Amino acid sequence: MIAYYITYFYLLNKKDRFYMGYEKHLNKEIPTDFGNYIKDKRLENKWSLRSLAAKIGITATYLNDIETGNRPAPPEDKLMLIAKTFNVDLDKKELYKYFDLAADTRNTIPIDIEKFLMTNPMFIDFIRKITSQQLITVSNVNELLGNLKK
Repeated sequence: MIAYYITYFYLLNKKDRFYMGYEKHLNKEIPTDFGNYIKDKRLENKWSLRSLAAKIGITATYLNDIETGNRPAPPEDKLMLIAKTFNVDLDKKELYKYFDLAADTRNTIPIDIEKFLMTNPMFIDFIRKITSQQLITVSNVNELLGNLKK
C-alpha cells in the first residue's frame, strides 16, 4: 500500500499529466512531441496500451516505445490508422499537427506535404529556384502566411 502512494505521488509530481485507473489530468494543449500526443489521445479514450496496439495492429511494446520516444512514428499505413482511430482525420488543424509531430520523430517532412510534392513536382522545382536564387526570405514567407490567414 505504501508503494502505491509513493508511485501515485511520484507520477503526480513528475509531470502535469498522470493516469491511474480512471483518474486523469490532461494538459489540454496539444503536446509538442508525437509520443506524448499518442499517449494523451490514448488516455483520453481510456484505452490501455494493449487495446490501442491491438486496434492498430502493432505490439504493446512497440506502441510503448513510440509513446516514450524510443522509436519514431510508425509507417504511413499505421500512422493513418492511428489518425482514423483517434478521429484526428476529422479536424484539419489537428491532423496537420499530428503529421508534423510524426515527421519530427523521423526527421522528414510531413506525409501530407510529401504526397503533395510528389504529385505536383513543379513545386519542387519552384522551391529549389527560390531558395538557390534567394528570391524569398523568411520574413516574406511570414508576411505571405499572415495574408493567407485573413
